[in-house]
Amino acid sequence: MKDIGILTFTRAINYGAVLQAYALKTVLSAVSDAELIHYKSPHLERLYHAFPRTPAALLHAAVFAKRNRRFRAFSAEISSPEIYDEKSITRAPYARLVVGSDQVWNLACTGADLAYLPLGMPQKRTYAYAASFGLSRLPNEQIPLFCRALSALSLISVREKTGVDICREQLGLDATVALDPTLLLTADEWRTFAAASEEKKTEKYLLLYTLGGDGRIKRAAATVAHALGLPVYNLTVSARERFGDRIIRDAGPREFVSLFASADFVVTDSFHGTAFSLNFGLPFYSFAQNDRASRILDLLDTVGLPERVNPSKAVLASPTLPDLAEAHARLVEEREKSQKIIEKIAKDGKQK
Repeated sequence: MKDIGILTFTRAINYGAVLQAYALKTVLSAVSDAELIHYKSPHLERLYHAFPRTPAALLHAAVFAKRNRRFRAFSAEISSPEIYDEKSITRAPYARLVVGSDQVWNLACTGADLAYLPLGMPQKRTYAYAASFGLSRLPNEQIPLFCRALSALSLISVREKTGVDICREQLGLDATVALDPTLLLTADEWRTFAAASEEKKTEKYLLLYTLGGDGRIKRAAATVAHALGLPVYNLTVSARERFGDRIIRDAGPREFVSLFASADFVVTDSFHGTAFSLNFGLPFYSFAQNDRASRILDLLDTVGLPERVNPSKAVLASPTLPDLAEAHARLVEEREKSQKIIEKIAKDGKQK
């Protein structure tokens, strides 16, 4: 029996989801006997594994099939050999359980899957690492469920400051902020990870990675690219996307990391796009909007780079390079704090 099972999103066709899963497994495995649980959540299976039948998607079917193969191979590589579903997950043979990171406590994201709370799981000791509610406040009707579920946890760490506020103000529970697992690995560790990527740099480029395809962000990327004389590489999951000098739809997790590691500038509205830009020491601008705003703002406030968020047109026309020395010093401090949470979880098991 493995000591720790990690319950998070391992099968999502989503870069941030699978990369945070890989990173959390890596850091936990360094101090304990840990394994990612290969869990097929019913809602996430429907969300990510039903192939779209729109004309645009069918036009790029071969490209998306290649991307999906890369994701499936990666999921199988990093996860437990046994695959669990909503019935068998309660029999997963782990002495302890770590839930997180990512939006495992966002009921809209998980389809209210109780395994992620976790309810009905047999482990006597359960911990949360950098779990996210994906909300600034819980709806009143969800409070009793979360009180019952989270009060049983031995340790609660969340990814955002808003998560601490939810735990303390709405649930009456103590919680601490922990770094997203992708930031627990160093830039050199991620470069080693990306070495097996099929994506190799052949020229300088600006990397655009936008989750919503917002026209304002595309215009921002065009403005910065023009000022710097760089082509735009558009990393996208959209079948309809036409913007950019090169449109990349088939990237797997390693190709994603490689594209960031080799970029000369990044424009993004993604939390993980921001996190990898910061970790690699890249010049970047982030756009914080919608439900992703608090995650990005919290991270960049923590490392002292709030000016890299939502730049004005004048700033975009004359892009500047951030002073990353202080930001990286703060990132190292936060990494050390979060590593102590990881070690506390591991030590707790050894004391029993």
